[in-house]
Amino acid sequence: MEYAINGGITMKKSFFVCILLIACLISRPLFCASGDPVLNGSTPTLVGTNISGTASGLTAGNVTTNANLTGDVTSVGNATTIKEAPTIKSPTLNPGTEIVSNGSDWTGGPPPTGWTEFDCTASAVGGGQSGNALQLTRTGAAIQYVQSFVTTVTGHVYLLSIYVKSGTSGDEAFKIYTQGGDFNFGAPQISGTSSGSWVQYATTFIANGDTLLVVMKNSATVGTMLFDSLSLTELPLTVNGDIYLTRNIRIVIPTFSNNAAAIAGGLVAGQLYRVNPATDPEPIYIVH
Repeated sequence: MEYAINGGITMKKSFFVCILLIACLISRPLFCASGDPVLNGSTPTLVGTNISGTASGLTAGNVTTNANLTGDVTSVGNATTIKEAPTIKSPTLNPGTEIVSNGSDWTGGPPPTGWTEFDCTASAVGGGQSGNALQLTRTGAAIQYVQSFVTTVTGHVYLLSIYVKSGTSGDEAFKIYTQGGDFNFGAPQISGTSSGSWVQYATTFIANGDTLLVVMKNSATVGTMLFDSLSLTELPLTVNGDIYLTRNIRIVIPTFSNNAAAIAGGLVAGQLYRVNPATDPEPIYIVH
Protein backbone atom coordinates (compact mmCIF):
# COMPACT_ATOMS: atom_id res chain seq x y z
CA MET A 1 0.00 0.00 0.00
CA GLU A 2 1.28 3.50 -0.80
CA TYR A 3 0.63 6.79 1.00
CA ALA A 4 0.86 10.36 -0.28
CA ILE A 5 2.77 12.71 2.02
CA ASN A 6 2.38 16.53 1.64
CA GLY A 7 0.62 15.86 -1.65
CA GLY A 8 3.79 15.06 -3.53
CA ILE A 9 5.90 12.29 -1.95
CA THR A 10 4.69 8.72 -2.11
CA MET A 11 6.10 6.07 0.38
CA LYS A 12 5.34 2.40 1.00
CA LYS A 13 3.92 1.09 4.28
CA SER A 14 6.97 -1.16 4.74
CA PHE A 15 9.18 1.91 5.21
CA PHE A 16 7.22 2.92 8.30
CA VAL A 17 7.47 -0.61 9.68
CA CYS A 18 11.27 -0.50 9.34
CA ILE A 19 11.44 2.86 11.13
CA LEU A 20 9.28 1.50 13.97
CA LEU A 21 11.41 -1.65 14.30
CA ILE A 22 14.64 0.34 14.50
CA ALA A 23 13.17 2.55 17.22
CA CYS A 24 12.19 -0.49 19.29
CA LEU A 25 15.63 -2.08 18.98
CA ILE A 26 17.39 1.07 20.08
CA SER A 27 15.40 1.14 23.31
CA ARG A 28 16.02 -2.56 24.22
CA PRO A 29 19.09 -4.83 24.68
CA LEU A 30 20.35 -6.38 21.47
CA PHE A 31 20.67 -10.10 20.88
CA CYS A 32 23.55 -11.79 19.09
CA ALA A 33 22.96 -13.98 16.11
CA SER A 34 23.97 -16.96 18.30
CA GLY A 35 21.12 -16.27 20.68
CA ASP A 36 23.37 -15.14 23.57
CA PRO A 37 22.18 -11.85 25.14
CA VAL A 38 24.54 -8.88 25.07
CA LEU A 39 23.97 -6.27 27.76
CA ASN A 40 24.25 -2.62 26.70
CA GLY A 41 23.89 0.15 29.22
CA SER A 42 22.78 -0.63 32.76
CA THR A 43 19.69 -2.80 32.45
CA PRO A 44 19.09 -3.95 36.06
CA THR A 45 18.06 -7.54 35.33
CA LEU A 46 19.39 -9.95 32.73
CA VAL A 47 18.92 -13.68 32.49
CA GLY A 48 20.98 -15.71 30.03
CA THR A 49 24.20 -17.56 29.34
CA ASN A 50 27.57 -16.39 28.01
CA ILE A 51 26.68 -12.81 28.96
CA SER A 52 29.19 -10.21 27.73
CA GLY A 53 29.42 -6.49 27.19
CA THR A 54 29.36 -3.72 29.79
CA ALA A 55 27.19 -3.30 32.85
CA SER A 56 28.28 -0.05 34.48
CA GLY A 57 25.10 0.08 36.49
CA LEU A 58 26.23 -2.98 38.44
CA THR A 59 29.49 -1.51 39.69
CA ALA A 60 27.92 0.09 42.75
CA GLY A 61 25.94 -2.95 43.85
CA ASN A 62 26.06 -6.69 44.10
CA VAL A 63 25.79 -9.39 41.47
CA THR A 64 23.69 -12.33 42.66
CA THR A 65 23.16 -15.66 40.93
CA ASN A 66 21.56 -18.95 41.87
CA ALA A 67 23.48 -20.78 39.16
CA ASN A 68 25.99 -23.55 39.88
CA LEU A 69 29.12 -21.77 38.69
CA THR A 70 32.12 -23.77 37.50
CA GLY A 71 35.57 -22.53 36.61
CA ASP A 72 36.95 -19.04 37.30
CA VAL A 73 34.73 -15.93 37.41
CA THR A 74 36.50 -12.81 36.06
CA SER A 75 35.57 -9.13 36.35
CA VAL A 76 37.35 -7.27 33.53
CA GLY A 77 36.41 -3.86 34.91
CA ASN A 78 38.48 -4.16 38.11
CA ALA A 79 40.82 -6.89 36.88
CA THR A 80 39.67 -9.34 39.56
CA THR A 81 39.30 -13.09 39.16
CA ILE A 82 37.47 -15.24 41.68
CA LYS A 83 39.21 -18.60 41.46
CA GLU A 84 37.17 -21.76 41.48
CA ALA A 85 37.22 -23.30 44.95
CA PRO A 86 39.36 -26.46 45.07
CA THR A 87 37.76 -29.78 45.97
CA ILE A 88 39.33 -31.07 49.18
CA LYS A 89 39.31 -34.81 49.66
CA SER A 90 40.45 -37.00 52.48
CA PRO A 91 43.42 -39.14 51.43
CA THR A 92 42.61 -42.71 50.50
CA LEU A 93 44.96 -45.47 51.53
CA ASN A 94 45.65 -48.16 48.97
CA PRO A 95 47.97 -50.48 50.88
CA GLY A 96 49.79 -53.45 49.51
CA THR A 97 49.92 -57.04 50.76
CA GLU A 98 49.53 -57.70 54.49
CA ILE A 99 52.93 -58.29 56.07
CA VAL A 100 51.89 -59.54 59.52
CA SER A 101 51.17 -63.26 59.15
CA ASN A 102 49.30 -63.83 62.44
CA GLY A 103 47.94 -60.49 63.66
CA SER A 104 44.22 -61.14 63.37
CA ASP A 105 43.34 -64.77 64.11
CA TRP A 106 46.20 -65.19 66.65
CA THR A 107 46.30 -68.92 65.99
CA GLY A 108 48.53 -71.35 67.86
CA GLY A 109 50.17 -71.09 71.26
CA PRO A 110 50.15 -69.58 73.68
CA PRO A 111 51.92 -67.52 72.56
CA PRO A 112 50.40 -67.30 69.05
CA THR A 113 52.52 -68.69 66.25
CA GLY A 114 55.28 -66.29 65.21
CA TRP A 115 55.16 -64.27 68.44
CA THR A 116 57.37 -64.33 71.54
CA GLU A 117 55.96 -63.32 74.95
CA PHE A 118 57.73 -61.46 77.76
CA ASP A 119 56.45 -61.23 81.37
CA CYS A 120 52.94 -62.22 80.26
CA THR A 121 50.85 -65.02 78.88
CA ALA A 122 49.80 -64.20 75.31
CA SER A 123 46.78 -66.14 74.14
CA ALA A 124 43.89 -65.97 71.68
CA VAL A 125 40.45 -65.27 73.17
CA GLY A 126 37.02 -64.75 71.69
CA GLY A 127 35.25 -61.42 71.40
CA GLY A 128 37.85 -59.65 69.32
CA GLN A 129 37.28 -56.74 67.00
CA SER A 130 37.09 -59.39 64.28
CA GLY A 131 37.13 -63.00 65.42
CA ASN A 132 39.70 -63.74 68.10
CA ALA A 133 41.73 -61.16 70.00
CA LEU A 134 45.22 -61.24 71.49
CA GLN A 135 45.04 -61.16 75.30
CA LEU A 136 48.13 -60.22 77.32
CA THR A 137 47.91 -61.40 80.94
CA ARG A 138 50.57 -59.98 83.28
CA THR A 139 52.86 -62.48 84.99
CA GLY A 140 55.42 -59.99 86.27
CA ALA A 141 57.49 -56.85 85.69
CA ALA A 142 56.29 -53.31 85.00
CA ILE A 143 55.62 -53.95 81.32
CA GLN A 144 54.39 -56.98 79.39
CA TYR A 145 54.70 -57.46 75.65
CA VAL A 146 54.92 -59.77 72.65
CA GLN A 147 57.19 -59.30 69.64
CA SER A 148 57.50 -60.64 66.10
CA PHE A 149 59.95 -60.00 63.26
CA VAL A 150 58.63 -59.04 59.83
CA THR A 151 60.40 -58.17 56.57
CA THR A 152 60.34 -54.51 55.52
CA VAL A 153 62.50 -52.53 53.08
CA THR A 154 64.67 -49.61 54.15
CA GLY A 155 63.28 -46.28 53.00
CA HIS A 156 59.82 -47.58 52.11
CA VAL A 157 56.65 -46.19 53.66
CA TYR A 158 54.41 -48.48 55.74
CA LEU A 159 50.98 -48.21 57.32
CA LEU A 160 50.63 -49.67 60.82
CA SER A 161 47.24 -50.09 62.48
CA ILE A 162 45.83 -51.96 65.47
CA TYR A 163 42.68 -52.15 67.62
CA VAL A 164 43.02 -51.90 71.42
CA LYS A 165 40.56 -52.58 74.25
CA SER A 166 40.80 -52.68 78.03
CA GLY A 167 40.84 -56.03 79.83
CA THR A 168 40.50 -56.92 83.50
CA SER A 169 43.23 -54.47 84.57
CA GLY A 170 41.08 -51.51 83.46
CA ASP A 171 41.93 -48.54 81.26
CA GLU A 172 45.72 -48.47 81.08
CA ALA A 173 48.63 -47.39 78.93
CA PHE A 174 49.78 -49.34 75.89
CA LYS A 175 52.54 -48.91 73.32
CA ILE A 176 53.20 -50.28 69.83
CA TYR A 177 56.78 -50.23 68.57
CA THR A 178 58.37 -50.81 65.17
CA GLN A 179 62.13 -51.07 65.43
CA GLY A 180 64.75 -51.92 62.82
CA GLY A 181 68.05 -53.57 63.63
CA ASP A 182 68.91 -53.93 67.35
CA PHE A 183 65.75 -53.36 69.38
CA ASN A 184 65.60 -50.81 72.17
CA PHE A 185 62.61 -49.10 73.71
CA GLY A 186 62.80 -45.79 71.89
CA ALA A 187 59.82 -43.74 70.82
CA PRO A 188 56.74 -45.88 70.11
CA GLN A 189 54.91 -45.57 66.81
CA ILE A 190 51.56 -45.70 68.62
CA SER A 191 50.74 -45.12 72.28
CA GLY A 192 47.65 -44.33 74.28
CA THR A 193 45.26 -45.51 76.96
CA SER A 194 42.87 -48.39 76.43
CA SER A 195 39.12 -48.09 76.88
CA GLY A 196 36.12 -50.33 77.31
CA SER A 197 35.44 -50.51 73.57
CA TRP A 198 37.54 -51.38 70.54
CA VAL A 199 39.43 -48.33 69.24
CA GLN A 200 41.60 -48.36 66.12
CA TYR A 201 44.95 -46.56 66.00
CA ALA A 202 47.03 -46.04 62.88
CA THR A 203 50.23 -44.36 61.77
CA THR A 204 52.80 -44.44 58.96
CA PHE A 205 56.56 -44.81 59.25
CA ILE A 206 59.71 -45.17 57.16
CA ALA A 207 61.38 -48.54 57.58
CA ASN A 208 65.10 -48.68 58.38
CA GLY A 209 65.50 -52.40 57.82
CA ASP A 210 63.63 -55.53 58.91
CA THR A 211 61.03 -54.51 61.48
CA LEU A 212 60.50 -55.88 64.98
CA LEU A 213 56.87 -55.40 65.97
CA VAL A 214 56.21 -54.99 69.69
CA VAL A 215 52.72 -54.96 71.23
CA MET A 216 52.96 -53.82 74.85
CA LYS A 217 50.73 -53.56 77.91
CA ASN A 218 52.57 -50.70 79.61
CA SER A 219 51.44 -51.25 83.19
CA ALA A 220 52.38 -53.15 86.36
CA THR A 221 48.70 -53.73 87.21
CA VAL A 222 47.68 -57.36 87.50
CA GLY A 223 45.18 -58.31 84.80
CA THR A 224 44.72 -58.34 81.04
CA MET A 225 44.65 -56.08 77.97
CA LEU A 226 43.28 -56.93 74.53
CA PHE A 227 44.65 -56.27 71.03
CA ASP A 228 43.33 -57.23 67.60
CA SER A 229 43.53 -56.72 63.83
CA LEU A 230 47.21 -55.76 63.85
CA SER A 231 48.09 -54.78 60.29
CA LEU A 232 51.30 -53.70 58.56
CA THR A 233 51.20 -52.93 54.84
CA GLU A 234 53.47 -51.12 52.44
CA LEU A 235 51.98 -48.08 50.78
CA PRO A 236 51.78 -46.36 48.00
CA LEU A 237 49.68 -43.67 49.46
CA THR A 238 47.12 -42.28 47.00
CA VAL A 239 46.13 -38.68 47.72
CA ASN A 240 43.48 -37.30 45.35
CA GLY A 241 44.79 -39.50 42.56
CA ASP A 242 48.51 -38.77 43.13
CA ILE A 243 50.73 -41.62 44.33
CA TYR A 244 53.56 -40.98 46.80
CA LEU A 245 56.26 -43.53 47.56
CA THR A 246 58.70 -41.31 49.48
CA ARG A 247 58.80 -39.47 52.77
CA ASN A 248 58.15 -35.75 53.37
CA ILE A 249 54.40 -36.13 52.85
CA ARG A 250 52.15 -33.54 54.49
CA ILE A 251 48.48 -34.46 54.53
CA VAL A 252 45.56 -32.53 55.98
CA ILE A 253 43.16 -35.05 57.54
CA PRO A 254 39.58 -33.99 58.38
CA THR A 255 38.14 -34.25 61.90
CA PHE A 256 34.97 -36.22 62.70
CA SER A 257 33.53 -37.49 65.98
CA ASN A 258 33.32 -41.13 64.86
CA ASN A 259 33.12 -43.47 61.87
CA ALA A 260 29.42 -42.78 61.25
CA ALA A 261 30.01 -39.03 61.24
CA ALA A 262 32.91 -39.45 58.78
CA ILE A 263 30.66 -41.38 56.38
CA ALA A 264 27.90 -38.78 56.79
CA GLY A 265 30.52 -36.14 56.01
CA GLY A 266 31.29 -37.72 52.64
CA LEU A 267 34.21 -40.06 53.41
CA VAL A 268 34.26 -43.64 52.14
CA ALA A 269 35.88 -46.86 53.34
CA GLY A 270 39.67 -46.65 53.38
CA GLN A 271 39.88 -42.88 53.93
CA LEU A 272 41.37 -41.30 57.03
CA TYR A 273 39.89 -39.04 59.71
CA ARG A 274 40.82 -37.58 63.11
CA VAL A 275 38.77 -37.47 66.31
CA ASN A 276 40.64 -35.23 68.74
CA PRO A 277 43.42 -33.07 67.24
CA ALA A 278 44.38 -31.89 70.74
CA THR A 279 45.83 -35.24 71.84
CA ASP A 280 49.53 -36.06 71.50
CA PRO A 281 50.18 -38.48 69.95
CA GLU A 282 46.95 -38.24 67.99
CA PRO A 283 45.20 -41.40 66.75
CA ILE A 284 44.30 -41.55 63.05
CA TYR A 285 41.28 -43.66 62.11
CA ILE A 286 40.36 -45.47 58.88
CA VAL A 287 36.77 -45.35 57.65
CA HIS A 288 35.21 -48.81 57.54
